[in-house]
Amino acid sequence: MRNNKAIHCYDIVLLLSLMADVKTEQLGLRITPSAKALLREAAAREHRSASNMVEHLILEYCQKNNVVVGGATNPPIESEKTTS
Repeated sequence: MRNNKAIHCYDIVLLLSLMADVKTEQLGLRITPSAKALLREAAAREHRSASNMVEHLILEYCQKNNVVVGGATNPPIESEKTTS
């Protein structure tokens, strides 16, 4: 985990993936047929299930946009740091 006290989305998934008795949560949502088709196509291209693709997209978004659990902010992603 990173040095600050906030729990980051990526850290949560990493920790959960290391735990043997991890439970998953169910999420029901409504999307348009075209969005569903796009999701399935994107998942197929990356050899993922649709649910795994949704999780991947959420985590990628959180990492890029400094979204964390607990309201703190993430440090910038290495590739996005600016030099002064």
